[in-house]
Amino acid sequence: MKLKEYLDKLTKLYEKYGGDLDMVYASDDEGNHFDYVQYEPNAGTFHDNEFTGTKEKPDCICVN
Repeated sequence: MKLKEYLDKLTKLYEKYGGDLDMVYASDDEGNHFDYVQYEPNAGTFHDNEFTGTKEKPDCICVN
């Protein structure tokens, strides 16, 4: 998913429900585990299943 698509979906939820809801994440698409989002989104690079935070030429956003 691209950042714009993600933001569009979050914006619609924000407009419908407001900004005072807690954020949670799922560990996988089957919903085997949920927990609260604890960290700010970060820009970085993602290669070979490894994320490295960087502000120069990122290729992804890590959301938790």
